[in-house]
Amino acid sequence: MKMVAYCSPLIPPEWIAAHGLRPAWFTPGGRAPSVVRGMCPNARAILDAAPRTAGGKSVAFRSAKERPFRGAKGDNPTAIDSPAATGIDAWALLLTTTCDQLRRVSDLVRREASVPVFVFNVPVTWKTESSRNFYRDELERLSRFLVSLGGTRPGVEQLTEVMVRYQRSREAVLAARSEMSPRQFAEAVIALRGGLDDTTGCHGYLASTRRGAGCQGAISGADWQSAPGYWQDASGTHAMTTAVENASQGNPPSPPAPLPQAGVGREKVAIALVGGPLLPHDYELFDLVQRAGGTIVLDASETGERTLPAAWNPRLLAQDPAAALVEAYFGSIPDVFRRPNDPLYDWLGREMTARQVRGILFRRYVWCDLWHVELHRLRKWAPVPLVEIDVAGDEESVAARTEGRIEALLEMLGSASPLPLAGEGLGVRAVCPATDIHPLPPPAAPPINEATDEASSRSNETSVVKRAKEREFQGDPPSPPAPLPQAGEGRRDAS
Repeated sequence: MKMVAYCSPLIPPEWIAAHGLRPAWFTPGGRAPSVVRGMCPNARAILDAAPRTAGGKSVAFRSAKERPFRGAKGDNPTAIDSPAATGIDAWALLLTTTCDQLRRVSDLVRREASVPVFVFNVPVTWKTESSRNFYRDELERLSRFLVSLGGTRPGVEQLTEVMVRYQRSREAVLAARSEMSPRQFAEAVIALRGGLDDTTGCHGYLASTRRGAGCQGAISGADWQSAPGYWQDASGTHAMTTAVENASQGNPPSPPAPLPQAGVGREKVAIALVGGPLLPHDYELFDLVQRAGGTIVLDASETGERTLPAAWNPRLLAQDPAAALVEAYFGSIPDVFRRPNDPLYDWLGREMTARQVRGILFRRYVWCDLWHVELHRLRKWAPVPLVEIDVAGDEESVAARTEGRIEALLEMLGSASPLPLAGEGLGVRAVCPATDIHPLPPPAAPPINEATDEASSRSNETSVVKRAKEREFQGDPPSPPAPLPQAGEGRRDAS
């Protein structure tokens, strides 16, 4: 079965699988890419590892002549010479327009490689009917592209069956969340974005945990195996295996176990990870937070649970499954590039309150304009402390740059009170009855400066003089001044 690689959560893998092709979440392997000034490390890694021929394994640009992006004068001349580590036998590469840098990557890959590249146009606006129709038109255009690769356009029954199977697997992984470590759950979410019956998907992830090897295609296991704590928790693997196997047999998943409240059954500080996509070496963040005394209970990165689609609309699934895809992906996934992007804050507020999040790790790439601009708004909105982790891609590892900041945040939060429940002093207002909650920032205290103090003092003096004159006008004697305290009585002598 031909493999089609993609790297955006707004491209439905169900649509690819229903055409008889194998979706693979494209995760460049290896360590952090070398710095190319002005280029996002994620885009740089995808460019470096993109397949160069249809059906051929991913390779890297190895010489200056083959190098499509040389950077500014004085940049590292070997910036794109490192070998790729994914080895995906992809017949096509799907990219999106949600990021300007990835759009430029598509131009470079087309110029230097023979592998077919499809650019999926995702509208920035999302509230209008024309935007939803545009997204559906892009699905139809993608369908024609997949048919040109050898796929078959699916019928209603076939598409519905594939969508139901994906939904069952997502429900099963979510149900097993409480029995997995945060890093295992994050990796399981990545595995859900591949095929369900092969080594790139959720079942392949489970099989790979039994073998002690990473998942091919969806997860670059060669690099992740060496990370501390990756395969240490066997209980999470067993729970996930049982849950997904039950779901694959048509059994309903067990309801998710409630997360322990702060201070009840857990001692670690609950942290939310917010930001753009994570490369394989970036998952060391989960281990760093764990070692420092915290735990990431909410993965709101682009590759995390924030970008999982909503559950299918039963009515649309029965009548028009393609419309159900549009609603669950384009209409429900909150992201920073949307305009307006208020659903991102609605989702964060609801999930942070439900999971008792006490701090935010905001991770962004230095040359990612979208998340860089959003940082200021997020700081003003956040009801809990926020620490920024800016990554340029030149670190030897994530720990070399961020461990001190993580430890400082967790040390500060160690004695702090947990986040209150919804409606308990967090400034929560309901947007939709009993469904959405939107936390408002705490009211800002007015700035205190010398001018404000002086004006307040003058106002108090004016009030005292006014009251004295009123009493004099009415014939009342003025009040005697209060006696000054004697030395040693209520005040200290100047030494």
